[in-house]
Amino acid sequence: MIDLLNNLDFTSILPAIAFLVALGLFTFFLIKPFECMLVLLFTRPLLGPTRNIAVALGPMKINLLGGYSIAVIILGSFFLLLNKDKQKLPGGIAGSFACFISLCVVSLSYTMNFSNAVGDIFRYLSAFVFLVLMFDLVDTKERYLLVLKIIILSALIPISLGFFQFITKSGLFIDTTTGTSRVRSFFLLPNPFAQYLVLIIIACAYAVKLPYRTKQKIMLSTIALAAVYSLYLTWTKTSWIGFGAAMVLYAVFDKRRFIYLPLMLVGLLSLILFTSVGGHLVTESLAKKQYGMSSWQWRNLTWKALLDGFLQKPVLGWGLGSSMDLLMLIRRDPHVPHNDYIRLLVELGAFGFTAFFSFMFIVATKFLRFITIQDDFLRQVNRMCLTLLTVWLVHMYGDNTLNDVTTLMYIFTILGATMKLNVLYATSRTRADEDGGNDALPGTLACGTPSIGVP
Repeated sequence: MIDLLNNLDFTSILPAIAFLVALGLFTFFLIKPFECMLVLLFTRPLLGPTRNIAVALGPMKINLLGGYSIAVIILGSFFLLLNKDKQKLPGGIAGSFACFISLCVVSLSYTMNFSNAVGDIFRYLSAFVFLVLMFDLVDTKERYLLVLKIIILSALIPISLGFFQFITKSGLFIDTTTGTSRVRSFFLLPNPFAQYLVLIIIACAYAVKLPYRTKQKIMLSTIALAAVYSLYLTWTKTSWIGFGAAMVLYAVFDKRRFIYLPLMLVGLLSLILFTSVGGHLVTESLAKKQYGMSSWQWRNLTWKALLDGFLQKPVLGWGLGSSMDLLMLIRRDPHVPHNDYIRLLVELGAFGFTAFFSFMFIVATKFLRFITIQDDFLRQVNRMCLTLLTVWLVHMYGDNTLNDVTTLMYIFTILGATMKLNVLYATSRTRADEDGGNDALPGTLACGTPSIGVP
């Protein structure tokens, strides 16, 4: 029996396994679409290692992570076809995203890297599908609380693995100066893990002000503290800055100035500035290395080279997924840009850059009007959305956020769910003005309702 298992070629049965999993997922989605999406939300961070497992489909090879994105797109498309009468997204959201994705598709005709471009399109579409599905499926505050809790709980296993990597020094690499390694958990690199952790911290920070039970709020606070320390262990300075921006914005929004959140920021800064590892990391960014430049100098040279490339094709760019190839052509440097603003300019030109940030601007406007309303629940979740968007913009300056489909998926999930509650609230207010009725949202969690138990 053991010999039989040893001789079995698992790669030959991977397509069959993938088909059965997809069939089961599709069936589950048909029966319980909301519950199926919760499973997808919880398991997404655990799927990182599947990026190295590919399934051959004729002349093409698709890794299982790519298959995940394709499956999500198919599920979303099928759901929309069956639910054409569902409430539509707020004005401008679908149109602006369609404009951006159309430019991405057009760039397939001239891109320098067709496979990278197709992968990017799948990433963006799968993230947007989560926004659309959450907008359709989250129709009560109870469902919203459950979605947010599942997102936060999804961090338990990744954070635990990160601590294991720290203890065993089995992260990305061992630093000879400090004798430690950068934790990355299930992610390919520490940077996307750090971006994910910042999202989890922001979600926890706002969740403790929502109507969860006291025990659940203690659990959420514990996860937030573990995520803060894990963020430090990633050695990702861009995400440290993003975390600081989130805490500042949180303090600006919160008149009571929750004392423990500024303390979390002070604690993280203390770790960075006053420990041997932290001090090394601060100086490392500016110090010359063996290959002749600091990480900051490398970024500046890379960005300058790519901007020179942008000036050669400023309207439509070099094509989606082309930035690495262009950088290799200009500087013999096979790295990603670590700046999504420049990447968008180079790959999609001024048109694509404008289309993407028009979409971002329209999305942000859907939350601005709700950050001061009387309903405390909606006020907090809309502030959370604006905080997430702000931190995303910070991360875009020094990292490759558009490659990180996990964090994009969670951001779009929260944005879509919040938009739906905003639409329901606005509709209920309009009806209340017309007939003098109750304007509470579905779920009977009007402002001032006592804490409830969330499953």
